[in-house]
Amino acid sequence: KLKYSHYGRSNKNSKKGKIVSFLSDRSVFFDFIYWRFSQRYQRTFQELKTADIQQYSNQEVINEHKKTIAEFVKALKVDRTKIIVIMFPSIFLLGPSYPTYVHELMAEVFRENQVDTFIDLLPDLRGKDKAELMASSFDPHPNELVHAIAAEKLASVLLPFIH
Repeated sequence: KLKYSHYGRSNKNSKKGKIVSFLSDRSVFFDFIYWRFSQRYQRTFQELKTADIQQYSNQEVINEHKKTIAEFVKALKVDRTKIIVIMFPSIFLLGPSYPTYVHELMAEVFRENQVDTFIDLLPDLRGKDKAELMASSFDPHPNELVHAIAAEKLASVLLPFIH
């Protein structure tokens, strides 16, 4: 995950009053209900929707990210570990204007670091309805269908090592 300073609590829409904060800090159920019915929820996620993606345009952040990946890959290679990377697209951004440059950039980073296999799920998910790929309307993480596709891709890479 890329690092960024304007995510989460520092967002003006994610700030809660003292009573709401008190209850949210003490009850997962209250926090769940608050965010589901709050207008702030939608505004917050609308503003944060592209926060991760925007960081790919921040050269300082990208350089740090590349350095971290290079160090991690180097550490794995010391033990001759096979390195397989699966890149999931940002499901909630799928559509005609999806920022494919992010996938191109990361594919290049992993090529430069000579990972054994880089699997990009974007081609498999492009053109599909994002609502059918998200965990829920409140949770834009990939759902079980997306994970099944990832598992199938991973299995095709691993099977030759098992037989």
